Amino acid sequence: SIAVNSGDIAFVTGHTTSTNFPTTSSAFKKSIGSELDTNAFVTAINANGQSLYYSTLLGGSKNTLGYAIALDSAWNAYLVGNTTDTDFPTAGNPYQDTLEGEGDGFLSKVVIAGDLRVTMTANKNGVAHNGYVTFYAHVTDLGPDTSNNVVFTDPIPSGWSYAGIYTTTTTCTTPQMGATSGSVVCNQSQLPKGSSFYVNVYLRAIASSGSTLTNTVTTSAQTQDLNQTNNTAKVVVTVQ
Repeated sequence: SIAVNSGDIAFVTGHTTSTNFPTTSSAFKKSIGSELDTNAFVTAINANGQSLYYSTLLGGSKNTLGYAIALDSAWNAYLVGNTTDTDFPTAGNPYQDTLEGEGDGFLSKVVIAGDLRVTMTANKNGVAHNGYVTFYAHVTDLGPDTSNNVVFTDPIPSGWSYAGIYTTTTTCTTPQMGATSGSVVCNQSQLPKGSSFYVNVYLRAIASSGSTLTNTVTTSAQTQDLNQTNNTAKVVVTVQ
């Protein structure tokens, strides 16, 4: 069975007895004991057809077959099949967590998820009226999987005007120079585990002396994020 997501990545399921079936580094299960055993698999093939986006085995120590697969908008895979394994893996609070007959059907969700983290510093914590501050934002995927369609957003806060950016990512949209509203929005189609991109945002402090200004940035992805508590960063600057 096959399902194709919005990124033209093909997700395939079936079953294998191969002891060297190709799996990726973050696979839920990477090998089977012998060719007498059978496991289901979920394998995602990149749009170029030449590399794996994700691949894992699924099953216990005896016999598990994968029959059909479907995807949600976050690119998580839903797999149905049949198993005779008494040690078939379950998680959370399953409807049935043990084998009840010679063989049982199963529905498993295979989550492909990263952990995006954004941090930010500034070149100064105090600035003169009409002075400039550089905010250094850093987006990293902590894994275990690749994050897809990553978005970085920095809305221009009150008391600032936009003065430019520098970035290592692929595409950004920005307000006009001098704008006091709008957002810097940068996109990265794929961010593998351990990879990062940088966005330096230059803002001019137009608020009156004595004002306390906060710049807040966020990041998100189409694929699931396992820890959203580190998706926001902020820096406070005082106008002197």
